Amino acid sequence: MAGGTNPLHDLWENGREVWCDGCYLTDLITERAVAYIRRMAASGRPFFLYLPYNAPHYPMHAPQRYLDRFPHLPWDRRIMAAMISAVDDGVGEVTAELERQGILDDTCIFFTSDNGPSRETRNWLDGTQDPYYGGSAGMFRGHKFSLFEGGIRMPALMSWPARLPGGRTLDEPVASMDLFPTLLRAAGGQPSSYQVDGLDLMPLLVQGEPLPDRDLLWEMGRQTAIRRGPYKLVLNGQLVEGEPPAEPVHLSDLNADPGERRNLKDELPELTAELRATAETWRAGVEERWRNRPGSHSGTTGVPTGPTGR
Repeated sequence: MAGGTNPLHDLWENGREVWCDGCYLTDLITERAVAYIRRMAASGRPFFLYLPYNAPHYPMHAPQRYLDRFPHLPWDRRIMAAMISAVDDGVGEVTAELERQGILDDTCIFFTSDNGPSRETRNWLDGTQDPYYGGSAGMFRGHKFSLFEGGIRMPALMSWPARLPGGRTLDEPVASMDLFPTLLRAAGGQPSSYQVDGLDLMPLLVQGEPLPDRDLLWEMGRQTAIRRGPYKLVLNGQLVEGEPPAEPVHLSDLNADPGERRNLKDELPELTAELRATAETWRAGVEERWRNRPGSHSGTTGVPTGPTGR
């Protein structure tokens, strides 16, 4: 622990702290996943595997064998590339094991990230409180914790050889909340039996059917955002965690301006007012539900940790 702020060990299994000195966590997660697939394949039962790699989350470090693949990159970028490379190898080992077991074609694989690049300061094993500059959102504004596109627009991959045609790129906006109803229905369940906000994506993925019109909404700290068609409104949008809002109200046409550089709020005041009212009403409902959640203290106002989407 450095300065009492950055604990260096936080590894637990079934409620018990475990020590795996000398292991790289990304490799350890892969090993456990491969072993689980082997057990389930031998049992002949269907299975669900949630595989939450922490990389390239902090602390930012990687074994030398991964660093050696990127000697040409600056240090921050080199660490990022090495950590992503370790995840890439891990996903490859998982896929190879599914193929060895003869179940790859009948296995649906979904891969995505959860947020944009971090600028947090608690990134290094030695406890150095230094902002991280190794990640980039490219043309998009914002970083992790931001509701601009740089904080929330993530690529995703889905593979299911027996059901899905491959080699396609789809650009309809979806959200991680769509995954549950999609896989539930594909497995024979009924999303209507649950309270869900997401959509079953299989008609889009298999037949290419367009999704029904819907609003997508997010919240994070004091930020709120809504997307309707190509238009996206961000309220109190931050570019970096801890900084003041970049603008109190920002309206963009993401088709024409995916980088959210041009603010259309004064050019489209009626749309701005409509989207703002919808977003604020939704946010008020989120806050009310948070206050009334089981175990909450009466009269206490909480801010969900988000980003929450709908």
